[in-house]
Amino acid sequence: PLGSLASIKRPRNKSGSASFGGVATCKRWTCPTCGCSKSKLVAQEIKQAIKQAKSEAYHSCMLTLTQSSKSHNILKDDIQEHNRSIQKFLKNIKKVGYIKSLGVTQSNHKWHVHSHIILMTVQKLKKEDIAKLATKWSKATGSKASLEHGLKVTGCDHAAHYIANQIPKTARQLLEMYQASEDSL
Repeated sequence: PLGSLASIKRPRNKSGSASFGGVATCKRWTCPTCGCSKSKLVAQEIKQAIKQAKSEAYHSCMLTLTQSSKSHNILKDDIQEHNRSIQKFLKNIKKVGYIKSLGVTQSNHKWHVHSHIILMTVQKLKKEDIAKLATKWSKATGSKASLEHGLKVTGCDHAAHYIANQIPKTARQLLEMYQASEDSL
């Protein structure tokens, strides 16, 4: 026991992980503890969705779609513009379903807004399909997207874990960025 209320719970199986008991949680993505717990649940849900798609003979891949900043680096505007571009991009794609997460990174005093999308399709994407997606992303963003910059297509082997870990990280980054911008007013 850790005092009269909290305790450390040892696992009953051989997973080797431990947890706290008797501790209140906030359930916020921005919390390092709660965000981690929530991301594990999301990863399980994403894995299940990919597994279900595969069991129904559908194919899944992960798209990473990055967009250049057009708003003189005003994050809110960049996110809104990116979301509009994503909607245009997804509008006429032949898909069974998709799972989307937003990511934001910063380098050289610029925001880099991007999305990770697990795309589920009837047929496996071929090189020409991927080239068409790059063209479609270019049209949606109004800028030249290449397979090196703008659109990246990968398998889904680690996508669930990757996306689920991005969610609390992005939530914390956005909160920190927002707080920093409020402090500078």
